[in-house]
Amino acid sequence: HCLAYAVSAAEEAADTKISQVHVNLSAGSVRSSMLPVEMPLRGETIDDGHIKRLLGHARDSVVKHSQQTADEPTRYAIHAIPLEFTVDGERGIKDPRGMVGSSLGAPCHLISASLSALQNLNRALENCHLSLSSITVSPIAAAQAALSDDEKDLGTTIIDLGGGTTGMAIYQSGSPCYAEILPVGGRHVTGDIANVLPTTLIHGERLKTSYGRAFVQPGDERSIVEAPTASDEAN
Repeated sequence: HCLAYAVSAAEEAADTKISQVHVNLSAGSVRSSMLPVEMPLRGETIDDGHIKRLLGHARDSVVKHSQQTADEPTRYAIHAIPLEFTVDGERGIKDPRGMVGSSLGAPCHLISASLSALQNLNRALENCHLSLSSITVSPIAAAQAALSDDEKDLGTTIIDLGGGTTGMAIYQSGSPCYAEILPVGGRHVTGDIANVLPTTLIHGERLKTSYGRAFVQPGDERSIVEAPTASDEAN
């Protein structure tokens, strides 16, 4: 219902009909892993097709590994990101297209999620008569929106603090080398404030946004912040 309402509101605001969506994912036990992959070339000139097949091998390995692991739900690789390429063992190649060799390889950063979570997401979209165009995990989507190419090249950690989850992505030499989503967000901080004082969730949120900081300033220990208790609100 929430998804259908959001789509309807977006269609009304944009005066258009939505049939396809790009989705960012912050659930499904997102996992980051590194995997070296390599395939033979037989002296062929490397093109986009070879790179696509190489990354396909990396994606397939995620599914096979999860299926062979006891008590592990089947996983799907959302992203397969080559950190660099190797041609005949020569490292440090950013773009191998047009080169000739007998083998093509890459250390590949794989970001995977539970296949069942993706299937449930797709089912929810189908119920709203929407088709899934692409999926991006939330910290990678945040990096695409907030980081410049220079920041990615120099090395940056981006933290995306949401209501129910916190996403993190680490970039080095222009590519993400690690990503994770933690099940802790702003709503948990609000709940902790409300429980400790104790006050209501509404006042806990106001206190967090008005006085909350990630660093300590001189004199903070002497500052007094007033908040009505939950019992006062009830009366």
